Amino acid sequence: MSSEFEDFKDAGGNDAKCIAGFVTAFRETVHAEASRPEWFWAAQRAQIRSSLGAYHGGSARWALASLLAILALGAAMLLAGPGKPSESVATAQPDPDDILMQQVVDATSAAMPDALLPASLLAQEVGKGFEAGGGRQ
Repeated sequence: MSSEFEDFKDAGGNDAKCIAGFVTAFRETVHAEASRPEWFWAAQRAQIRSSLGAYHGGSARWALASLLAILALGAAMLLAGPGKPSESVATAQPDPDDILMQQVVDATSAAMPDALLPASLLAQEVGKGFEAGGGRQ
């Protein structure tokens, strides 16, 4: 087949003509190969069937061996039990962002920061005096 296409390797010039010639030559070669006598195709089918028959016998043995291996592994895993986790598993560390968010929530939910306690007491006294005075100064 390759001898028919040697002239296309050396062809220079127009690539489209080269490709069209290659496709035409390939098509003719394929048709020539396909137009074989019926006895040839019968022999091909017989050879394929014989090779498939040998293959199926071996595949059944492999399937049985694989099934038995899987069952043995499954039984071994069930009999071994869950076991205890290895010590190499690290405990989860809390996320620094979660810690910061919890501190912010704690700080904003507190009634009064300690630093503002004197100002709060002063505001309460002023408020009491304002109420006692009737709202006048």
